[in-house]
Amino acid sequence: MKIKNTPPGFASKLLGNGRRVFIIKPRSLDLYTVQQDVKQELGRITAFTNQFDCVKRHLIRKSRFFWKVDLRKAFDHVTFASVTTIPNLPDDIRHSPQLFFHTNGGLIQGAPSSPKIFQLFCQQRLDPEIQKFCGKNTIVYTRFADDLLFSSRKAIGKGARERIRIIIRYAGFHVNEKKVSLVDNSYTPIEYLGMEIFQGRVSPEKEFLKRFSLIPDGPEKTGMRGWIKSVLALNT
Repeated sequence: MKIKNTPPGFASKLLGNGRRVFIIKPRSLDLYTVQQDVKQELGRITAFTNQFDCVKRHLIRKSRFFWKVDLRKAFDHVTFASVTTIPNLPDDIRHSPQLFFHTNGGLIQGAPSSPKIFQLFCQQRLDPEIQKFCGKNTIVYTRFADDLLFSSRKAIGKGARERIRIIIRYAGFHVNEKKVSLVDNSYTPIEYLGMEIFQGRVSPEKEFLKRFSLIPDGPEKTGMRGWIKSVLALNT
């Protein structure tokens, strides 16, 4: 799904990784207010699992086999048409969808409310069906934004993986095949949310530790040091 036009009231910005986002123009005060109001309203009815809890759930179950899945261009596939039947959708979205969605497209990447709308959609249309299937098959499932992780003490077979793929497609998403990873964690580590899980323990990714070692002392390094401690605390 290609997004060509910059939505009214936004400015296009190209990030260093080549990803394009849209930020609210300084003079678009009404748009900013509506975005913040919806963000706050959805914040009261949506729940975000933090990255540490996502990993902890797999460690607690002593999982051996892991399957990591990334949703390809996830925001592009949450359209106004797909959210209209969701309970508790704010009236501002129903009445002014052009403030939140691209014309004939998905959520506006970079808009303050987009992560909350995405989370509400996934909690209603994606997570329940996956949790239901995984619960019946002793599979641990966590999702952090568009990053999904499945684990089990026994191998996650092709049939189970295909069933989960069907649920993902039914919700309107597509798997990014380039980022799929299936491992036996007894022999192969897996990286997830900046952390490396291996043989029942977790540590910061090697790339993060390398960057940490190169940064001079200061507020940034202090923050990174705190994050490292939080990661290592998951092993206790």
